[in-house]
Amino acid sequence: MRAIIINNITIFITLCLISGQGLCFSVIGCTGGSLMFKCTYKSNDQHKVKYFCRNRDCTTGISTETWRRWVNNGRFALYDDENSRFFTVFIRNLSRDDDGEYTCGNNQKWKHDVVVQLNSGMYDTL
Repeated sequence: MRAIIINNITIFITLCLISGQGLCFSVIGCTGGSLMFKCTYKSNDQHKVKYFCRNRDCTTGISTETWRRWVNNGRFALYDDENSRFFTVFIRNLSRDDDGEYTCGNNQKWKHDVVVQLNSGMYDTL
């Protein structure tokens, strides 16, 4: 049972600093499982719209103007905790199509690149 839980929710974050004020990180999960990670921001951005989306053109994703409330969009969910200055992203039922580059940020002045990397999960072997 413990192995199933570990396969279903795998969270591994590697932070790397890049030039400028940018921050990038990788999140590793398993197909069929879920991911949860945080995107941080500065205090002067607390009450601004936050987003998490696919690629630089934001073709798929989720955004919020609400605070301290989960916002759901299909398999994606976002929770903005403005007191702690981060928002949490949750992706469930991961598939191989979820592998790739994402961006979290706000519409004004900051963004973080997020790379989602998927390993084969228990559902790939059934």
